Amino acid sequence: MAASYVAATLLKFIALCIFASGFLLTRRESDAIGARVATADGGAIVDKVVVLIIDGARYDWSLDDASLEGNHPAGRKQLTLPTVRRYGSTCVDADGKRRRSGEDKGRGKVFKFIADAPTTTQQRLKGLLTGGLPTFIDVSASFGGTSLREDNVVSQLHRAGKRMAISGDDTWAELFDVNATFGVEAAMYPSFDVKDTETVDAGVRYRMNEALARPQDWDVLIGHMLGADHVGHTHGATTDAMRTKLAQNDVDIENIIDAMRSDERFENSLLLVFGDHGMTDNGDHGGGTAEEVESFLLAYHPWAKHDVSCTAEDEILPQIDFAPTLATLLGVPIPHGNLGRVNQQILSLVTRKTWIESMPSIYTLFTKIQSRFGTILALTATGSTGRSALATCFTSENS
Repeated sequence: MAASYVAATLLKFIALCIFASGFLLTRRESDAIGARVATADGGAIVDKVVVLIIDGARYDWSLDDASLEGNHPAGRKQLTLPTVRRYGSTCVDADGKRRRSGEDKGRGKVFKFIADAPTTTQQRLKGLLTGGLPTFIDVSASFGGTSLREDNVVSQLHRAGKRMAISGDDTWAELFDVNATFGVEAAMYPSFDVKDTETVDAGVRYRMNEALARPQDWDVLIGHMLGADHVGHTHGATTDAMRTKLAQNDVDIENIIDAMRSDERFENSLLLVFGDHGMTDNGDHGGGTAEEVESFLLAYHPWAKHDVSCTAEDEILPQIDFAPTLATLLGVPIPHGNLGRVNQQILSLVTRKTWIESMPSIYTLFTKIQSRFGTILALTATGSTGRSALATCFTSENS
């Protein structure tokens, strides 16, 4: 009997060890620093980037009523951020028809922004800024705080001398020395009083409005609002309180866009609005359900006039793609541990050039092959009379 008890206890211990080794993975942080810039000339594509994070923003909040039809209860239709879809559909369909007519300037796209579990704020910020993947054993750090030591896009921007300002969730202060890193301004607000749904948003609203009036002072402006996340924790994600909060945040997005569209100093800038994670109907997050990992990202160029292609459904954008894309936009090295890739669709909002055109050496080779291929088609169509000319094509001085 005693032997059976000891054997059973030993088996349980072994099973626990096996579970811990597979589920509670630990990460080794490298102190290596990325040094390669993705742009061909090593320069920035845009002059300024404005980032607005709406903590806990679900993907379905970015859908319009037509998209929600038949998929959600009628009351859910009012739980939206209509400005996101309105400014995120200024693109051209495959048939050449613009989805949003009457726009003389301003182009945007909405993406389904996919997080990786665990969907707690600090782990999501780490993933967004490093382009890496968090682990469940790191979740405890989301309630205590540890500095972000591995290479990340904010540190790269700081090393490059980019002027940055931030306001909002004080989780950022657990990752960085915010006063040193964000030299223009760092206004952080406490994040753990989930019953306070207004203080952080009001602070971010004021600080961002002030900063948008003086864009000559900064290169990167970040605001991290917590109201929606706190409403979810306190009241739930499908309540009247959430409906009221989303209406406030919708106005916040509209005001930022209006400020950027009315000031020529934002002529070469980009706005990124997104959620760091989603939430369940009860307002919870941390796990890996679709409601928790799916958010949206609105990328909007307030002064663009060129056509931007779009798709019937929003393209999926993994959150690990955020760091390399932001680094490329601002002309700084991509973080060393990055696992994501540069998103070409976001780049297309700020430049007419395709990704291949932004790499001169590759583009030159591509156009030469394209030109030669066109010549081959033309000459072969003429029959035998074109053969000698075809040979000359590949032996000419300009080849």
